[in-house]
Amino acid sequence: MAKDLLVGSTGFVGGNLAAKHAFAAVCHSTDIAAQFGAKPDLCVYAGVPPPCFWRMQTRMPTLP
Repeated sequence: MAKDLLVGSTGFVGGNLAAKHAFAAVCHSTDIAAQFGAKPDLCVYAGVPPPCFWRMQTRMPTLP
């Protein structure tokens, strides 16, 4: 049986993923340290904060 992990299940993207698939483990970016050494077969990181998406949409340059 495959082990999979979802990080960020309370946001819009993570909530929709969690509703469609029963992940073996779910955590948040604040408590991901508890998963250290778990070695999941699949890790889905849906914990990207909205400002990251805004930066990509506006094509705002990033700092070097």
